[in-house]
Amino acid sequence: MKIKGILIITVLAVTITLIAFCLATEKKSLEKSVIVKTNIIVANKYVLDSAQWSAWWPKKNKRLTSSSSSYFLGDSSIFFSPGSPMYNSINVQTRISGKTYNGKLALVTLNDDSILVNFKIENLKSRRFFQTKTSTMETSTLADNVSAILSTLKSFLDEPINTYHIPVIHALVKDTVLISSKFSTKSYPLTTRIYAEINKLQHYLSHNNAKQTDAPMLHIEKIDSAYFCMVAIPLNKAIPESNFFALKRMIPGNILVTEARGGIRNVDKTFRQLTQYVKDYQLESPAIPFESLITDRMQEKDSSKWVTKIYYPIY
Repeated sequence: MKIKGILIITVLAVTITLIAFCLATEKKSLEKSVIVKTNIIVANKYVLDSAQWSAWWPKKNKRLTSSSSSYFLGDSSIFFSPGSPMYNSINVQTRISGKTYNGKLALVTLNDDSILVNFKIENLKSRRFFQTKTSTMETSTLADNVSAILSTLKSFLDEPINTYHIPVIHALVKDTVLISSKFSTKSYPLTTRIYAEINKLQHYLSHNNAKQTDAPMLHIEKIDSAYFCMVAIPLNKAIPESNFFALKRMIPGNILVTEARGGIRNVDKTFRQLTQYVKDYQLESPAIPFESLITDRMQEKDSSKWVTKIYYPIY
């Protein structure tokens, strides 16, 4: 009987131990988030399209092969593989020490110009009993990797120069009084034609004892087969209009500012990028955008040295 009792006790002890071990093994998730100052439309371009990951992935990155879409950080043994995109999210498989875990990189709109980026890895197993030092180190390394990924993504998306390739400054309109004139041409207006109009405006404001407060302004719009141009000069005060020159007043509100360096092609390219920024952020404009001719193009013949600021009024 004693032997039978000992066997029963032993079986019970083993059973209890196994149950305790199983209960101690729980599924848990690793989840980290970061707030990014960008629009969800912009973020989707770089997060949901896995081909764009190399643009923002931490510098110490490497693909497994030229045709692989798996990434890792430095000499890490943790690999991240973007999968199928969904609505404002993308599946991500994480592989560490031969084990693969499913996860998701998700984007949530907070307001017009900020989002929450959430990275969650599902079903990580954790044993409270008999937990090995190696598994603890793996979990810690994985957490550090996820933090590094989110930090780098935030740094990339926070700056418009990374996503639009131009700096975008939010400013206030400072020049509110303008004297302007208009003309049209069959082909893109020559520099000489533009500055001939600027010279007329400068002579007119001088005749009216007004002072120019900033660089000449230019707006060119192609309609059908003609180019319609408006040239303006900001003034320190209002002056009378004439049959040729009109007085304009700018609303002292918000305006986007960027800068283009180079000739007309570079200016047009920069203009298109700023226009895309306005579209992505669903901004409205109370007035036409314009170029500010910082460089005197008549004096500087080398167009690669031209500096042009582009202004885009917004609500």
